[in-house]
Amino acid sequence: RFISVGPLAQPTVSRGQLLRPFPQFTTINGRALHAGSAIYHSLQVKVERRFSRGLSLLGAYTVSKMITDATSRLSINFTNPGYQNNNNLRLERSLGNVDIPQRLVLSYNWELPFHHRWLGGWQVNGISVFQSGPPIGLGTSANQTNSFGGGSRPNNNGRSAKLTEGATVDRLNRFFDTSVFSQPAPFTFGTTARTLPDVRDPGMVNFDFSMIKNTRLHERANLQFRTEFFNLLNNTNFGGPGTTQGTTTFGVIGSAAD
Repeated sequence: RFISVGPLAQPTVSRGQLLRPFPQFTTINGRALHAGSAIYHSLQVKVERRFSRGLSLLGAYTVSKMITDATSRLSINFTNPGYQNNNNLRLERSLGNVDIPQRLVLSYNWELPFHHRWLGGWQVNGISVFQSGPPIGLGTSANQTNSFGGGSRPNNNGRSAKLTEGATVDRLNRFFDTSVFSQPAPFTFGTTARTLPDVRDPGMVNFDFSMIKNTRLHERANLQFRTEFFNLLNNTNFGGPGTTQGTTTFGVIGSAAD
């Protein structure tokens, strides 16, 4: 049947449209596709120690690296960097967008050694998390690739965008060196990798703490008072910088982490 409406109903259709895998459609959305490949290596260390008087400590440390040519479905809104050339996924090989190279988790639990019915039953708990941020992926405000569905990343002049000097507060308005990136020429793909190899979102440091008081009222009844403090030290964890080249927020951190 002939197409009677839409851009494909015109007397002429662009050659690019006709070269698409499904030329009879202008847009196809794929969901839960089994595509791409990934390599993950890690060293995981766990240390646990139980002391006398009700104190126990647990520490877990992971150092890892993930390389992939596909974005992760764990990041539903991960629009940048996206694929550029869907017909050449070898060029998409880079650090995974969920790569966390270092993560340390420390937890402790202490049942205070008071055995009186009313003075005893106290317990303090805490969890501390220290981890690196994921790598940053960039896009452009104008997609001039004319690739009928491919993404657009900026060009890189060959220099690293990593900034090694300056206080953190100063880097909120310039988290990485945006001058090394530029808009690609029309009908070309950008030279920047799908994720930057040496620039990551800010890491995370967090301390959670809780205190519990258990009072045995009866053989089958227990009264518990609990107080919990999330981010006990009120540490500020910043969100990621703007990642779209050609906008005023490019490289600028404008919010705290979720």
